[in-house]
Amino acid sequence: GRQDFEQAESWFRKALEAGHTGFRYWIGHLLLHRGQVSEAFAQLEKAPASKDLGAAYLMVRYCDDVAACPISHASIKGMKQALASATTMQKNNLAWVLATDPLCDTKDGRYATDLMMSMKNTDRNRWAYLDTLAAANARSGDFDGAIMAERRAIGMLPKTMKPSSKNALIARLAGYRSHHVF
Repeated sequence: GRQDFEQAESWFRKALEAGHTGFRYWIGHLLLHRGQVSEAFAQLEKAPASKDLGAAYLMVRYCDDVAACPISHASIKGMKQALASATTMQKNNLAWVLATDPLCDTKDGRYATDLMMSMKNTDRNRWAYLDTLAAANARSGDFDGAIMAERRAIGMLPKTMKPSSKNALIARLAGYRSHHVF
């Protein structure tokens, strides 16, 4: 509820004050969700697009969805280029954030799925990739795809994987079977 958002905002601000700049996405998304667009963009614009693809994605998504974008067309174009030229690891990380952020919706899930599918086949044949793809599929509403990807991920886990980590994937699979997002 409202109290949870206020508490989250407080913790995100404390993290930023302590120098943890990776929280720009989280506070920006929370502020956008609460309708505080100016403050959200003030936070998000402090993150360099090439290093914080989550912040870039939020600004691009917002500006694609509304007529009154608070930043320049050139800035949005640069952010889109940064998103398009992301490395495999950056794509996986952004897709994971979009798939697991409770404020994200099916459109974000589809974008996360598209990010994962844009990777090379060799990158797509890893358990961690498949785990992210499963979460992205679930966020987009494709629970059959989520179940299939998570089963493949579990089947690829190394024998040396900690039982608690394996159990986390098994729990996610059960959630997808019940049509729950991450």
